[in-house]
Amino acid sequence: ILSAGAIATPQLLMLSSIGPRDQLEEHGIPVVSDLPGVGSNLQDHPVSGLIVSAPPEAVEKLSARLDSSGLNGVAFTKSRKDKERDDRAGVDSGPDLELVFLSRLDPLGNPVKAFVHDFQGKFPQLHTNPWLQPVRDLLHKTGQFLVTSVVEGKAKGAIGVVCEFNHPGEKSRGSVRLRSGNVRDHPLIDDALLRDEEDVDCMLEAIKLIRQILLSPSMRKWVGTVEINGLANSVEELAAASDEALRAYILRASGTTWHYSCTARMGDPADPDVVCDPHLRVKGVQGLRVADASVMPFVVSGNTNASSMMIGDKCAELVLRDHGLEDAGARKSCGGGGCKKCVKEAPEAPEAPEAPE
Repeated sequence: ILSAGAIATPQLLMLSSIGPRDQLEEHGIPVVSDLPGVGSNLQDHPVSGLIVSAPPEAVEKLSARLDSSGLNGVAFTKSRKDKERDDRAGVDSGPDLELVFLSRLDPLGNPVKAFVHDFQGKFPQLHTNPWLQPVRDLLHKTGQFLVTSVVEGKAKGAIGVVCEFNHPGEKSRGSVRLRSGNVRDHPLIDDALLRDEEDVDCMLEAIKLIRQILLSPSMRKWVGTVEINGLANSVEELAAASDEALRAYILRASGTTWHYSCTARMGDPADPDVVCDPHLRVKGVQGLRVADASVMPFVVSGNTNASSMMIGDKCAELVLRDHGLEDAGARKSCGGGGCKKCVKEAPEAPEAPEAPE
């Protein structure tokens, strides 16, 4: 069972002779299963937004209400462009835009610094065991990111609204390709964020909505100085920014949410672009399944964490079922007494003795 994520999974498949014939032959890798879909169809959730500085007198009030997670203020909405897509397809796909109210205020710095310092001190073996160096390096980089982005970064003392484009039918598609036949070489990643004009139109509508929110009477008092590089250096310039200027800003300032998906997608085995069948089995080989976000036919309209956990759980269920162990799996998954089947098969409990008078 391969579960390395939507970037490493296609890389490992290709290095293992499973993937597009032209790529494998280019790097001298023998072809076991020619699957053009391996590494193609890369999808993600692009994110962009507007960040402004909070006035000094507002920092204390805002910091008491907001943290840096963005979960204090979340809203979902549907762009007109997405509504047009749904009308053409005859479906209702739900909201395609997720707005998140972010805070990067000074009072948040101390808890973050304390957390990083406390966490590093709890595991002294990380500094003495050479086998744990990769873990130590990862935690060090994570701590650096937290401190620089939340505490010391350019966004310090700022608030803003960002938008995540969550449409499952977004048209922009990227790819993961081999850099070489060496497993230690990182693959070539083309994220193709907002490469399709319709996707840019949706994000443009979101940015205009964010601008409307930030400049509304109820929010304006929390907005201090505006210095959005390449777009506006004042509230007045932000209010007057044209669609062309906003579009250029989106293409320049958008980024990833690391929700990479769909690079080994499942579907009808007869489809040449499909990598896995509905039981997550890789086409053209035996005894190999994929269980991570890469098998998604299209990226889900939300964070991919829970969906990836569900895929792993479903993969375990499919393996048990395909090997005639479905009942054992059901008992194991509920601890031997939680599911309806186990309850039905369990012996009846003896009647409780009558209570004494």
